[in-house]
Amino acid sequence: LNAFSKNVNVIPQNSLLTVQKAGELISAVSGNEFNNQLKEIWNSIAGTEFNPNHILTRRELAMIVDSLLRPFETKSIGFDGNYTELKDQFTETLHQN
Repeated sequence: LNAFSKNVNVIPQNSLLTVQKAGELISAVSGNEFNNQLKEIWNSIAGTEFNPNHILTRRELAMIVDSLLRPFETKSIGFDGNYTELKDQFTETLHQN
């Protein structure tokens, strides 16, 4: 999430990540509120009743982030695997040729 947006600094903690906390972090990074969408996404990926205190697995978190932020569609990825601005990617391509 830190790589996706420089506007918010997500600090790693030793506590486990809940659905609610993940939604708060994703909302902070994107600047959008996702409460209703988070419930819909949870129902489609988990097949269980929405529980904001559910501890997320990495897979569940990846599916939520992909559904809400769409990181591979909204940002450009450089050859090194990091997000890059489109102009930087174009410049890198020119220098390689």
